[in-house]
Amino acid sequence: MIVKFDGFQRDELAECILSLKSSDDVIHIVNRSQSLDSRFWLSFLEGTGFLDLERRHLDALSNLSPRDWWEISYDPNNDGTYAHSKTAQPFHTDNAWFASPPELNFFIMSKQAVSGGMQLIYPVRRLLDDLESEDASLFNDLTTVEVEIKKGNEIEGNKTTIISLDEYNPKIYWNFYRVNKCTNEIENLCGRFFQYLGVKQNSSSVDRLDSQTGDSFCFNDTHILHARDSFVAGRKGDRVLLQSMWNYK
Repeated sequence: MIVKFDGFQRDELAECILSLKSSDDVIHIVNRSQSLDSRFWLSFLEGTGFLDLERRHLDALSNLSPRDWWEISYDPNNDGTYAHSKTAQPFHTDNAWFASPPELNFFIMSKQAVSGGMQLIYPVRRLLDDLESEDASLFNDLTTVEVEIKKGNEIEGNKTTIISLDEYNPKIYWNFYRVNKCTNEIENLCGRFFQYLGVKQNSSSVDRLDSQTGDSFCFNDTHILHARDSFVAGRKGDRVLLQSMWNYK
């Protein structure tokens, strides 16, 4: 479910962000005035008392690049990566390649494209319900076959099932391009899941979040899959999204 805040509401927002520790909701903060910038949000999130900033961002070349915010922006000179292209981005989780992935992702839409660029949201509990009723074999493999997800050589990587089952707090770790497809079984599993998600992308199971310039949104990266529609852009910086990562204490 997408929970919308019309502007900044300190106590209510902090409580809702805390609830994301076990929830697969997405919080959307509408801020068309652009008055809430990266310095404001960094101060607010650090001041909640229940979050620690995670600075281990990996850049487009898979290099570890510690920083408070990572910029996901259109760059026609570097559009071979999703972070800098205007193409649609398939369902994924951002931090799947960390052995202990940061939980909270917080985004600021510094500049939205003139059209397109909408976020697609697929909560893990809804995904599990769909899989159980539509493809029990894929459900079984996603929850029992261990894979390695890795980006770059500076971090350990994550050895896990793609979906980790817990009655109260199921989690998902998924990036099609970063799973080590070292066996035919794993390659086949990844292909089946990628195809399944492509079919579900335009279904009623998927929520759509239309964030505009100045807005922010956040979610627990282990509790949802997200994707992005393609967008219209011609010049570098026609769309700019800032991301920070946080751990719950």
